[in-house]
Amino acid sequence: MNYKSFSINTPADVRPWGVRETQAWKDIIDNVVLDCIQTTSDITGHKHYRLFDPNAVARLTITNNAQVYLSAPECAHGMTFYYPTTVFGVIEPIGYTPGLGGDFGLRITGIGTTRGDYGLELVGVLGVADPDDTIAAIRFSGRKRNGTGFDTLAATETICDFANFNTIKMTLTAGGILGIGTQTFNAAMVNGLALGNGTEPDALPANQIYIYSTDSQDDTLATLGLYTEQHVEFGLTPSDCYLEIKINGERYALLLYSFPGK
Repeated sequence: MNYKSFSINTPADVRPWGVRETQAWKDIIDNVVLDCIQTTSDITGHKHYRLFDPNAVARLTITNNAQVYLSAPECAHGMTFYYPTTVFGVIEPIGYTPGLGGDFGLRITGIGTTRGDYGLELVGVLGVADPDDTIAAIRFSGRKRNGTGFDTLAATETICDFANFNTIKMTLTAGGILGIGTQTFNAAMVNGLALGNGTEPDALPANQIYIYSTDSQDDTLATLGLYTEQHVEFGLTPSDCYLEIKINGERYALLLYSFPGK
């Protein structure tokens, strides 16, 4: 370990510390500082050798941009346009420029490698074997400023969204509207599902159905689209059709009429 030279007596005395002064400083570190951190010594008897081990691998770095890097020498994701290749986790401000400030927010980034593990996994563990059924293992809570405190969001405001890079794919509003493929909602609507126009599948789905929005054939207005593994069957007449459905555990037939001109 390298120890910095200090002035010993007066400003004019700039001699570097000798062996005795250096040893005394080591003892101060051991007895005053490091005893509060570590209770066992290595074979040298100096606990600070562990703390300042020159062969230790850097695991935690705080940059001048207020970023916190979690690193491992075995990590090599290769996406160095954003972060060093050995960094697998980042905690950093959003919209911040050192010396200038910015519109602060917090970003947490997990970076996976070619082994195929998750980029980021968020886990919430309830600490009892039989928890209250209404207590969530993970909660997402959206709030907004109210003076010096927080307040609830208005019904038309957004709690959270999910994006593919920067393209929003799913939105949840404070009014309880879940939007898929759309972020435009009627202000009077609460507790509903809003679907943007989709593209129907090109084959029958196995063990699932699709519910989506699609334009009608004649006036291009959005209407309900269903794609089921169950085929639509013919009824008593060729123009009458039905789709087998199940309601409250009982089988029913949803009666349909063939589209005019089909």
